[in-house]
Amino acid sequence: MRDSAFYFIFAVTAILQILVNVFLHLPAWLTICILPALIALAPLRIRTPFLLIIAFITAFLTDFLTSGILGLTVVSLLPVAFLRNFLYKIFIGKESFTRKNDISSKKHGLLRISGILVVSFLVYFLIFVLADSAGTRPLLFNGLRILCSMTASYVISLILIKFIAS
Repeated sequence: MRDSAFYFIFAVTAILQILVNVFLHLPAWLTICILPALIALAPLRIRTPFLLIIAFITAFLTDFLTSGILGLTVVSLLPVAFLRNFLYKIFIGKESFTRKNDISSKKHGLLRISGILVVSFLVYFLIFVLADSAGTRPLLFNGLRILCSMTASYVISLILIKFIAS
């Protein structure tokens, strides 16, 4: 996929994320966030420093426009952007990484892409939930929130894979 198509899909999906956060009033044990999937499946031609800037701006705007805790999404999304190259090397392989091949669900398979997504969501929601609760909620509730949020966001991101990593 060309970078311009990725940026268009990224912008539309980020706007949808903001609209979901504003208009959908979800229970306290569920948070839907698809930003980690967008960052994790970014083309390899986008270098890590630029991806960190994209992640910061997107997460900050999401927090600012949804009246969330300012910086919570930023703190959770930046490690996903930082780990993106490492996850590519683990799940896709060094060959595709050194050739800067685009990730494709047809070429690399759904299992490898799912590995990248699951680890990305795990990192994101571990940081998000632990920073959000900051010791004020029981561990069982936090575990349930991480599990439910990861599952819901993963299922939604599988639908987006058709457009992001086709």
